[in-house]
Amino acid sequence: MLHRIPIAAAILLALVSPRSADSQPVLPPDAPVPAAAVAVPPAATSFVPGYLGVLTDDRKDAGVGARITDVTPGSPGDLAGLRPKDLITGVDGRTIHSSDDLLAALQPLAAGSIVALEVVRLGKPQNIQVTLGAQPAVVEPAPLAAPSAYIPAAAPRPLLGVRTLPVNESDRMRLGLPRASGARVVARVPGSPATQIDIPIDAVIIAVNGEIVDSPSALAALLARAGAGARVELAYFVAGQLLRTRVTLGVAPAAAPESPTVVRAPAVVPAPAVAARATAPDIPRPPVPGATGLPGSAEQPSRVDAVEVPVPSAPEPAATVPPARVVPAVQTDVARLDALEKRVRDLEKQVQELNEKLQRRP
Repeated sequence: MLHRIPIAAAILLALVSPRSADSQPVLPPDAPVPAAAVAVPPAATSFVPGYLGVLTDDRKDAGVGARITDVTPGSPGDLAGLRPKDLITGVDGRTIHSSDDLLAALQPLAAGSIVALEVVRLGKPQNIQVTLGAQPAVVEPAPLAAPSAYIPAAAPRPLLGVRTLPVNESDRMRLGLPRASGARVVARVPGSPATQIDIPIDAVIIAVNGEIVDSPSALAALLARAGAGARVELAYFVAGQLLRTRVTLGVAPAAAPESPTVVRAPAVVPAPAVAARATAPDIPRPPVPGATGLPGSAEQPSRVDAVEVPVPSAPEPAATVPPARVVPAVQTDVARLDALEKRVRDLEKQVQELNEKLQRRP
């Protein structure tokens, strides 16, 4: 049987009755229902594979290890002291027989892991600890511009008008320099800014706008940074005396486009005209009155052995002389100067690589 409870009594009962921990508060009929809380799972940490930075080859070691053929400069292997021709025979106590074994041992390890490598160098076993790094990012080349895209013109190159070489120890002693550093002037371009301020031969440029010049390549880089038409301050030694002067850089002439090579057919020299010999054995001569008719007499028809018939020769073709290409003297000197500076930069790079290799040797 149902019993009706007055509304006031029901409200009083709800206020005085205790609530359990699982009970929910009573909301008014017109109150909005709160949204249920959604549990957010913790973000999963991404795995970054470890990177050693060496190339190996096991074809010549008959399954006794992985031979290092190259070490990437600045890589974890390089920083740990690994060298080409080292033989890796173990990783964390695991025997390595081939390059595949080395890859399988390192593949599960993350960046930041410390591994112990067993290495044989010059017949002596060593233990080297390496902290694996992250694989360097590969920079994708920029896509080529569309044919209709606007390509801005290249900025004009600055021109000082000197050809320079590095300063060696004999130059330092001969010129009275404090140290063997700078760019020694060995030639000047006529009419260039260098001739206008009269920078002499054997002057050694040591600074541009207060920045040190220790080689010809450094001088070219500072001038390129300043730009054509800029006014710069040069500091250079002349006969052991430090001088400073200001000069306005010129504009290097643009390299002339190379003309296409035209392959011409060799001129045909006509052969000299040769007279044709035409025989006419049956051409008789008219009889001569009073002749005896004997052979050799006047009335005996004589044989015409040859008739000289000139053969006309073909007209000699007129020689075609290509127009001479006139190259200004300044442009030629600048091209030679650029080629020499490029050669000097290549030599400096080779010397630097040789020094790095010497420093890596034990």
